[in-house]
Amino acid sequence: MKIYIRRIPPQGITLQEQESIGLPDNLSGDIKFIAPFDISAKVDKTQDTLLVETTVKSRFQSFCFRCLQDIEKDLCCSFLLDYTLDRQTDFIDITEDLRQEVILGLPSLIICDETCKGLCPKCGNNLNEGKCLCLPNDTKKIK
Repeated sequence: MKIYIRRIPPQGITLQEQESIGLPDNLSGDIKFIAPFDISAKVDKTQDTLLVETTVKSRFQSFCFRCLQDIEKDLCCSFLLDYTLDRQTDFIDITEDLRQEVILGLPSLIICDETCKGLCPKCGNNLNEGKCLCLPNDTKKIK
C-alpha cells in the first residue's frame, strides 16, 4: 500500500484497500489465508512525520491445536505506524510493515473454542464429541 504524501490534506485522510501484502497462501504449513486482506488506514501528516493508524482484516483456515479439527478464523490486527518525512519523500510504501505486523498478530496457538477438551492422550478420541472408553485415571487433559 503506497501513501502519496502530497495527496494528504491537512485534516488527514482515510484509505481503504483490498490487497495482497506478500504473505504466502500457506504460512508455515498451519495457516492458509482464504480471504483478501482488507486494509483501513487513517493517515495524518505533520511537518516531518507521517502517522498511519491501520487495521488489517482477513480470514484463514487452520486446525485446532487441541483437537486437530479443521477451523476457520477471522484475523483482525490494529497497529500504529510512524515514518519520518523529508522534502524528497513522494510516497511511503507500507506493505512490508503491514506484512510484518500481520505475522506478529497471528495467534501462536489456534484453538477452535476456549472450552475445547482436546484429544484423549491414550486412545486419541476427540473429547468434544463424547467420552472415550479409557479409565479416568489413565488420561490427562492436554492443555
